Amino acid sequence: MTNSVANNGNPFGAADYAKNRNRILETGIDIWEYEGGYSYHGKSILIDDDLSVIGSFNMDMRSTYLDTELMLVIRSKEINKQLEDGMMEYESVSRQVLDDGTYYDPYHVKPIELTEKRKRKVFLVQHLLGWARDLKAIRCCSREMSCHRSRRGM
Repeated sequence: MTNSVANNGNPFGAADYAKNRNRILETGIDIWEYEGGYSYHGKSILIDDDLSVIGSFNMDMRSTYLDTELMLVIRSKEINKQLEDGMMEYESVSRQVLDDGTYYDPYHVKPIELTEKRKRKVFLVQHLLGWARDLKAIRCCSREMSCHRSRRGM
Protein backbone atom coordinates (compact mmCIF):
# COMPACT_ATOMS: atom_id res chain seq x y z
CA MET A 1 0.00 0.00 0.00
CA THR A 2 1.16 3.49 -0.82
CA ASN A 3 -0.38 6.90 -1.21
CA SER A 4 -1.95 7.76 -4.52
CA VAL A 5 -0.14 10.58 -6.31
CA ALA A 6 -2.99 12.93 -5.35
CA ASN A 7 -2.98 11.87 -1.68
CA ASN A 8 0.80 11.95 -1.20
CA GLY A 9 2.04 14.75 1.05
CA ASN A 10 5.59 14.41 -0.29
CA PRO A 11 6.03 15.78 -3.85
CA PHE A 12 9.30 13.85 -4.27
CA GLY A 13 7.66 10.58 -3.23
CA ALA A 14 4.64 11.29 -5.44
CA ALA A 15 6.86 12.04 -8.43
CA ASP A 16 8.99 8.96 -7.92
CA TYR A 17 5.94 6.74 -7.50
CA ALA A 18 4.24 8.20 -10.59
CA LYS A 19 7.39 7.62 -12.63
CA ASN A 20 7.96 4.04 -11.43
CA ARG A 21 4.45 2.69 -10.84
CA ASN A 22 4.44 0.55 -13.99
CA ARG A 23 7.90 -0.85 -13.22
CA ILE A 24 6.67 -1.81 -9.76
CA LEU A 25 3.59 -3.50 -11.24
CA GLU A 26 5.81 -5.47 -13.64
CA THR A 27 7.38 -7.23 -10.64
CA GLY A 28 4.02 -8.88 -9.95
CA ILE A 29 3.44 -7.10 -6.66
CA ASP A 30 -0.05 -5.86 -5.75
CA ILE A 31 -0.27 -2.10 -5.26
CA TRP A 32 -3.07 -0.52 -3.26
CA GLU A 33 -3.29 3.27 -3.43
CA TYR A 34 -4.46 4.88 -0.22
CA GLU A 35 -7.05 7.65 -0.66
CA GLY A 36 -7.80 8.45 3.00
CA GLY A 37 -7.35 12.22 2.78
CA TYR A 38 -4.08 12.35 4.73
CA SER A 39 -0.75 10.85 3.82
CA TYR A 40 -0.24 7.18 4.76
CA HIS A 41 3.21 6.52 6.25
CA GLY A 42 3.04 2.85 7.19
CA LYS A 43 6.02 0.57 6.83
CA SER A 44 4.75 -2.96 7.34
CA ILE A 45 4.90 -6.14 5.30
CA LEU A 46 2.95 -9.35 5.81
CA ILE A 47 4.32 -12.58 4.38
CA ASP A 48 2.01 -15.58 4.45
CA ASP A 49 0.08 -15.84 7.72
CA ASP A 50 2.98 -15.91 10.17
CA LEU A 51 5.68 -13.44 9.15
CA SER A 52 5.44 -9.70 9.88
CA VAL A 53 7.98 -7.03 9.01
CA ILE A 54 7.61 -3.71 10.85
CA GLY A 55 9.92 -0.72 11.17
CA SER A 56 11.12 2.62 9.89
CA PHE A 57 12.89 1.50 6.70
CA ASN A 58 11.54 3.28 3.60
CA MET A 59 12.84 0.71 1.09
CA ASP A 60 14.76 3.37 -0.80
CA MET A 61 18.40 4.28 -1.38
CA ARG A 62 18.45 6.83 1.45
CA SER A 63 17.26 4.30 4.03
CA THR A 64 19.70 1.74 2.67
CA TYR A 65 22.88 3.81 2.64
CA LEU A 66 22.46 7.01 4.68
CA ASP A 67 19.86 6.75 7.40
CA THR A 68 19.88 4.49 10.40
CA GLU A 69 16.61 2.77 9.53
CA LEU A 70 15.65 -0.71 10.62
CA MET A 71 13.00 -3.38 10.26
CA LEU A 72 11.94 -5.99 12.79
CA VAL A 73 10.95 -9.41 11.47
CA ILE A 74 8.51 -11.32 13.68
CA ARG A 75 7.36 -14.91 13.18
CA SER A 76 3.97 -15.07 14.88
CA LYS A 77 0.52 -15.88 13.53
CA GLU A 78 -1.09 -13.80 16.30
CA ILE A 79 0.94 -10.64 15.60
CA ASN A 80 0.51 -11.15 11.86
CA LYS A 81 -3.27 -11.27 12.32
CA GLN A 82 -3.30 -8.14 14.51
CA LEU A 83 -1.23 -6.25 11.94
CA GLU A 84 -3.44 -7.51 9.11
CA ASP A 85 -6.56 -6.24 10.92
CA GLY A 86 -5.01 -2.80 11.27
CA MET A 87 -3.90 -2.77 7.64
CA MET A 88 -7.41 -3.71 6.50
CA GLU A 89 -8.70 -0.45 7.96
CA TYR A 90 -6.40 1.43 5.59
CA GLU A 91 -7.25 -0.88 2.70
CA SER A 92 -10.94 -0.03 3.09
CA VAL A 93 -10.14 3.48 1.80
CA SER A 94 -7.80 2.26 -0.95
CA ARG A 95 -8.00 1.04 -4.54
CA GLN A 96 -5.90 -1.69 -6.12
CA VAL A 97 -3.92 -0.72 -9.21
CA LEU A 98 -4.27 -3.32 -11.95
CA ASP A 99 -1.57 -4.21 -14.49
CA ASP A 100 -3.22 -2.10 -17.19
CA GLY A 101 -3.31 1.00 -14.96
CA THR A 102 -7.01 0.75 -14.15
CA TYR A 103 -8.34 0.13 -10.66
CA TYR A 104 -10.09 -2.62 -8.78
CA ASP A 105 -12.26 -0.73 -6.30
CA PRO A 106 -14.12 -3.20 -4.05
CA TYR A 107 -14.73 -0.56 -1.36
CA HIS A 108 -16.15 2.08 -3.75
CA VAL A 109 -13.55 4.63 -2.69
CA LYS A 110 -13.85 8.18 -3.98
CA PRO A 111 -10.33 9.03 -5.16
CA ILE A 112 -8.66 12.26 -4.09
CA GLU A 113 -8.65 14.71 -6.99
CA LEU A 114 -5.30 15.17 -8.68
CA THR A 115 -5.34 18.96 -8.94
CA GLU A 116 -3.54 20.92 -11.63
CA LYS A 117 -1.26 22.37 -8.96
CA ARG A 118 -0.29 18.86 -7.80
CA LYS A 119 0.24 17.73 -11.40
CA ARG A 120 2.60 20.66 -11.98
CA LYS A 121 4.55 19.90 -8.79
CA VAL A 122 4.96 16.25 -9.74
CA PHE A 123 5.99 17.19 -13.28
CA LEU A 124 8.55 19.72 -12.04
CA VAL A 125 10.05 17.31 -9.54
CA GLN A 126 10.22 14.52 -12.14
CA HIS A 127 11.72 16.60 -14.92
CA LEU A 128 13.73 19.28 -13.16
CA LEU A 129 14.89 17.48 -10.04
CA GLY A 130 14.67 13.82 -11.05
CA TRP A 131 18.33 13.77 -12.05
CA ALA A 132 19.25 14.52 -8.41
CA ARG A 133 17.82 11.15 -7.38
CA ASP A 134 20.49 9.40 -9.44
CA LEU A 135 23.23 11.56 -7.93
CA LYS A 136 22.05 10.65 -4.44
CA ALA A 137 22.17 6.97 -5.36
CA ILE A 138 25.69 7.32 -6.77
CA ARG A 139 26.81 9.24 -3.67
CA CYS A 140 25.23 6.65 -1.39
CA CYS A 141 26.84 3.76 -3.23
CA SER A 142 30.27 5.41 -3.37
CA ARG A 143 30.07 6.21 0.36
CA GLU A 144 29.15 2.60 1.09
CA MET A 145 32.01 1.35 -1.08
CA SER A 146 34.52 3.60 0.68
CA CYS A 147 33.24 2.31 4.02
CA HIS A 148 33.79 -1.28 2.86
CA ARG A 149 37.31 -0.43 1.63
CA SER A 150 38.25 1.28 4.90
CA ARG A 151 36.97 -1.70 6.91
CA ARG A 152 39.17 -4.00 4.87
CA GLY A 153 42.21 -1.75 5.40
CA MET A 154 42.36 -0.45 1.82
